[in-house]
Amino acid sequence: MSTPTITLTAKDYAVLEALLGNSREAFAGAAMLIRRKLHAAVPVFADDIAGDVATINSRIRYRINAGRVEERTIVAAAHESILGITLQLNSPRGLALLGLSAGQSVVSLREDGAEEVLTLDAVLYQPEAERRIDPVAAIIADAMPASAPPNAVSHLSAFRLRRAGQSLGQANSHGHHNGHESGHDNGDDPGPSAA
Repeated sequence: MSTPTITLTAKDYAVLEALLGNSREAFAGAAMLIRRKLHAAVPVFADDIAGDVATINSRIRYRINAGRVEERTIVAAAHESILGITLQLNSPRGLALLGLSAGQSVVSLREDGAEEVLTLDAVLYQPEAERRIDPVAAIIADAMPASAPPNAVSHLSAFRLRRAGQSLGQANSHGHHNGHESGHDNGDDPGPSAA
């Protein structure tokens, strides 16, 4: 199996460097795996990373040994870990999957030392891609607690895009956005609906 291309955001690269600086390894061989990943990685700005790359806080679907399929959100902090929902970055699978693109496979060592093949099937949610779709979601995502559901921003973005499309459609059908453009300025503040 060929070595997959690893793409990391500058933030994810820095998180891995910080993990490497920890005096205690999360599992045997973790430091070696982190060094390899950092050495092989192509670092990019968050705005430049492809939407199908697994980043920290991405919701991913992956296969284990071409069999069992799992969906998890890659998390960096131990306090963000939820059994069956998240995948710790400092676990063998978390380290192996970070930076992969959908469709890529990698050989990973399990904590017991046995090898397994992990295939990234899809990136279901990626915070960097979400921020490009809806800039307001970027502000909200940064303010959301770590315990917020990983798809909360996706739902917000979908709602905002639908609402923006409806507003645009209404404006186009009426030929104006508010009373000012049509010459009907009655001095009333149009309120929040004008936004």
